[in-house]
Amino acid sequence: MLCILTVYRSPSGNFNHFLETIEAVLQFIYSPSLRIIICGDININYLLISEQRKQLDNLLLLYNLVGIVDFPTRITNTFSSSIDNVFIDVSRFHDYRVFPFPSGLSDHDAQILALRSLYPGQSSGAKFERIVDQQTTTDFIFALSNESWSNTFNADNVNQMYNSFLNTYLRIFYASFPLTRVANKNKGNQWITPGILISCKRKRELFLLLRTTNNPILKQYYKKYCNILVRVIHEAKRMTYSARISASHNKTKTTWTILNELLGENTFQTLYKN
Repeated sequence: MLCILTVYRSPSGNFNHFLETIEAVLQFIYSPSLRIIICGDININYLLISEQRKQLDNLLLLYNLVGIVDFPTRITNTFSSSIDNVFIDVSRFHDYRVFPFPSGLSDHDAQILALRSLYPGQSSGAKFERIVDQQTTTDFIFALSNESWSNTFNADNVNQMYNSFLNTYLRIFYASFPLTRVANKNKGNQWITPGILISCKRKRELFLLLRTTNNPILKQYYKKYCNILVRVIHEAKRMTYSARISASHNKTKTTWTILNELLGENTFQTLYKN
């Protein structure tokens, strides 16, 4: 099992309280079978040796967690620091890579942690589903109608009768609807066109150039470029989702499917329950 903790520590916050909170959380969740990753903006510069860094390292080493980010994560015209970090148990994650990603969304670079599959026998390109169609449903009904249910009717009490019925029903169900390996149908974000990818790459290039200079003309150009790109992305999304709804035979269902994809499947369930 994998547990990812995201952390933010305010530069002006109480550092001892931060350490106590981290320790309390780790004590609560720790188990030998649990793999823990801590990541976030901790506002401790790991390019320098400091007392705060030593205290945090000593605490995390109790759980065999070490920081693996050794490059600047925040770069300005005059200073660079590594105040964002990722802490993992390197003895359990043997094959990993971490590298910066200038997103252009913040003055902090993102960090990408690439891990080899935690479950080597599991393929991310395929999944298993039960195929429910007219043919399998007909087979299921036929098998149910030809079952004698003698064990169920001959049971001595209600509990035995129920268990017998459930076992027989599930045996027929699993036989009629077996798990079948199917290809992953996820096609990603279809609104991302080659032009948008090129524009996003250009935006990152401008961002990297901008943070090393105070040129007001470049700053104004970058701001205008970002505004145009945002409008292009919004229009691409609108056209993609509109075409998807128009081509659907059940427009209401497709609309809700898109909303669930954009906001998360649990969003509307939570709203409904509340």
